Amino acid sequence: MLPAQQLPPTSWVDKDTGHRVWRISSEPNSGGFYFNVNAYTPDHKQMLYTAPGGIHVLDLATKQTRLLVPNPPRPTNPGPTAPRGFGGARTIVVGSKTNSIFYTQMDPATHTNAVYKADTNTGAIRKLADPASPPTKSSSFSPAICSEPATSLAPKSRKQSTPNQKKSSPPPS
Repeated sequence: MLPAQQLPPTSWVDKDTGHRVWRISSEPNSGGFYFNVNAYTPDHKQMLYTAPGGIHVLDLATKQTRLLVPNPPRPTNPGPTAPRGFGGARTIVVGSKTNSIFYTQMDPATHTNAVYKADTNTGAIRKLADPASPPTKSSSFSPAICSEPATSLAPKSRKQSTPNQKKSSPPPS
């Protein structure tokens, strides 16, 4: 962590826009969602952000933060057979109807990224989809984010014309 004199203030007015800016975290490398991604729960009481420690919730009334989804510790010596990445949570979207965050994280059992939902009020976490197994009818999450074989995603082959080849035109009528 930076010494206190190097941290920006907790609040300031932007000289170009005149808007008040609030620093919500003193944790290095923490950050909010990009401007076009909603970071707020549907009741507008919480905002979510990420930091090296995991996914955090900011209570907008009290300005208090808490860790919702902790990242696992980084391996000290992963070795050549360790899975790629260290398994940290990657946010997808904040729920639009429920106070929840949808995210991916490496499943320690399968070593694949699974999709999870965390309730921002209770902290309850539920696994929604596991790309290692096919989606079930009872899955409450869209199968669109589940893994598909690469062959099914490939475009159908089409006859390609070469740059010097003339395109045929319809016969004159």
